Amino acid sequence: MDAHRQVRSAARRQVLHHGRHYTEAVIGLPGTGLPEAMRDLLALLEHGGVILTANARAARALHRRHAEAQPVSSAGVWRTPHILDLESWLAEQWHALLMSSKEDRLLLNIAQEQALWERIVAPSLAGRSLIAPAHMTSLAQQAYALLAAHRSLGWLDEVQSSIDPGSESELFRQWSRNFRDECRRRRWLPRCELSHAVTTGLRSGVIPPPERIGWLGFDRHTPAEQTLMAALDGCGCPQQELSWDIPGGEPTLHAAASAGDEASACAEWTRAKLAANPAARIGILAPELSAIRPQLERALFRTLAPHSFAITAGAPTLPFEFAVGMPLAETSLVRAALLLLCWLQAPLPQQEITWLLLSGMLGALRQNDAREGAAEWDARLRDASCAAPEMSLDSLIRQRGADTAAIAPLRQQFYAMLQTYRRYSRNASASGWAERIDELLGLAQWGAVSDASSLLYQVRQAWGSLLEIVSSLDFAGRSFTYPELLAHLERIAGETVFAPESEDAPVQVMGAFAAAGQSFNAVWFLSASGLQWPSPGRPHPLLPLGLQRDLAMPHTTPAVNTQLAHRITARVLATAGDVVFSYAAQGAEGILQQPSPLISGLAHYAYVPATVADMAIDLERIADDTWVPHPNAATTKGGQRALKRQADCPFQAFAFQRLGVRELPLAGRGLSPMERGKVLHEVLQNVWSEDTTAQEHLTDRATLRAALASETLQSFVAAHAAQAFAALNADRSEAWQRAYLAAEEQRLVELVMEWLAYEATRQEFRVLKVEEPIHLQIGELALTARADRIDEVPGGFILIDYKSGEVNPASWDGPRPAEPQLPLYAAFGNVESLVGALFAQMRRGNLAFKGRVQNATHTLIQSLPATSQLVKNPYGPHLLDEWRASLTALAENFVRGEAQVDPREYPGTCKFCPLPGLCRVAESTLATIESLEEEESA
Repeated sequence: MDAHRQVRSAARRQVLHHGRHYTEAVIGLPGTGLPEAMRDLLALLEHGGVILTANARAARALHRRHAEAQPVSSAGVWRTPHILDLESWLAEQWHALLMSSKEDRLLLNIAQEQALWERIVAPSLAGRSLIAPAHMTSLAQQAYALLAAHRSLGWLDEVQSSIDPGSESELFRQWSRNFRDECRRRRWLPRCELSHAVTTGLRSGVIPPPERIGWLGFDRHTPAEQTLMAALDGCGCPQQELSWDIPGGEPTLHAAASAGDEASACAEWTRAKLAANPAARIGILAPELSAIRPQLERALFRTLAPHSFAITAGAPTLPFEFAVGMPLAETSLVRAALLLLCWLQAPLPQQEITWLLLSGMLGALRQNDAREGAAEWDARLRDASCAAPEMSLDSLIRQRGADTAAIAPLRQQFYAMLQTYRRYSRNASASGWAERIDELLGLAQWGAVSDASSLLYQVRQAWGSLLEIVSSLDFAGRSFTYPELLAHLERIAGETVFAPESEDAPVQVMGAFAAAGQSFNAVWFLSASGLQWPSPGRPHPLLPLGLQRDLAMPHTTPAVNTQLAHRITARVLATAGDVVFSYAAQGAEGILQQPSPLISGLAHYAYVPATVADMAIDLERIADDTWVPHPNAATTKGGQRALKRQADCPFQAFAFQRLGVRELPLAGRGLSPMERGKVLHEVLQNVWSEDTTAQEHLTDRATLRAALASETLQSFVAAHAAQAFAALNADRSEAWQRAYLAAEEQRLVELVMEWLAYEATRQEFRVLKVEEPIHLQIGELALTARADRIDEVPGGFILIDYKSGEVNPASWDGPRPAEPQLPLYAAFGNVESLVGALFAQMRRGNLAFKGRVQNATHTLIQSLPATSQLVKNPYGPHLLDEWRASLTALAENFVRGEAQVDPREYPGTCKFCPLPGLCRVAESTLATIESLEEEESA
């Protein structure tokens, strides 16, 4: 018998023997009539039997398979089968125990257990700032549950001479004894001890056993489950280990070059399977699905659902479904609720405020005009100068623009919510806070949206259950402050897994462990390399490693991991007729991988994926060098930035100048560099402009020196600085913001005064123009720009551009100049008798003119040394020829529509670009590097 048939046979024989006689049963795959094994399963249910599954998803899937197997009748109804996951069945038995009056303990839910553990753990961690009490509480709860599952809670009382008294393990033992003693004293039952309580009830005869039980999807049974099964056996309850047994051929092995190629091959294989049999049920499994989900999801969308969907049409029906849950806190509706509740007590970051306003989860924003008004309001908040990176709800309500017709209802609701919260007493019971939370969210019309989808309904139900769980914290008879209760609510929402009801899509994507009990026509098993399968794991940090090894707990030894992975591999082979295993030959960080030893002996040939030409989808092909020309009917907006961006990266120019992409502003504490530059330019413009109301007016070197000598210049500059800052769209709602702006204003006055004193050392000059509009025509490209300043000097005119940071005239050189502004003005601005172009570097302590000028000591500063770059590299007509050639080429490329991802200098050019997620420059650059390395090694 070959290897894969041996594994399939082993899957059929995996029945636990504990001195009892079990009946084996196998189940065929529905969809090809009614197999004999399926009839056996139906017979088990018909005779009052119970089928227990390893997880709730498997139970739901088996319910559907049971419905599919029912004969068509005029009534169209049948008895609901008793198919439950083990946890739900234990809860049923616990209810029977309570009804028998033989049990009076309170079964703790997850929130109650966490609260009790936290009360026990937190005091001993006081002062240990590097340890998060919430995380340590979860670890302690998990460790206690592991001991209960392995029937080893007695270890807590054993004398352990080998354990350091100050170790984490000994600390956990102390916590656990306190937890156990408190539960016994208060008559509470931890959920992890529920199996033991039901087992005791079965043995004592208080709980009647089922007629028979079938176990489905258990890759291995814990000692607690084995004890339960022994109790059922002692009650005379026949038991069966059920498994799917789908006949099929040899499994195949596919070696992909990378994880991306592996995902693409899987998607193409899935498409081919569905094309051959639209009714097929396909399983895509992986040991760690979360690690590969993004690229797998992209591949499935690209291959199985490449068509575009209208945003207003609602969620599309997809042929695939990720059968994995997500934290309830990450669903849009619950996230909006938690943000609103947090906002009542503390400021929210700007990004969270934006998400909340645009999420569609607030009833006041149901209408289109209200949503547009909220988006405009958010944009104004982001554009405000000196805006704080976070904002309180009270500050938002007081913001300008909150009283517009579109926003006023939302503002009123926020105000009512805040005022109601402020009227509440400081402390309340958990159930009292739950009722208040309902009231607060109702005032904000949370969730009052037009979407009536099944998914939204399910999330609402889950939120209601969450509040019920929080209300159950009254079990200990204590009161909570609002922050305490909110912390519990957030933690429980984050730890509660929300798994929406399956839409039974033909392609089910799930983890290898979660697929227990499922059946498919075909399966693709991803990430089957030696590094990923068996799945790596780590022992529990609070339990001694020796104890975990003795009890064969998960992830304690390679042998334990391998044994479990072997069982799961056998189960996968038995649940589908066609199985493909795959792995990426090159893993993360370039690590070379081989197929898992569990797989390599089973597959005898490789799967060959379909080519793009074989795909049934007709894809439009556009050559990479087919550009979309720029319409040259009007002047291009953005001035010189079109050419600067074309020089930096053609794709950047296309995105910003052609598509109108705009970076979403992010608030930071203080003015941005752009805002500082704006007020600096405005003050210098006013200082050198005609102003009949000013006592002084600077026009040239003579008036500048006279103003400096009269000691009235500082008040003159201060007046213009005050005017510039007053016009700034700055948030002054907080005291720190007002103090900061005053300090910035004073700093600007000092900088300008220092610069003017430096300018007074120049040769004769006269300021001819400031902020002068210049119309530029570069080939077919028309631009409009502004020159900061044009000075008349001995022999001609000089262009001056103010810069508040470090600059270098080398940025003008080459076919793709980094700073093309001054070369552009010089070459195409029609400034006659031009003798120079200069950066005015206004950096405190490092003031300087930098650039190119004819005869620098004659036209600029007489005291310049011979080693100065201004003296060594004079301005000349040859520069204009070089600038015209490079700028014309850039303009032609822009007009032609060249938009390739080609940064001038990677990664420096991309450092502050907001488009990496759109252009994916890192991927294309990596591909280029790999191609060059291959050429060099060839």
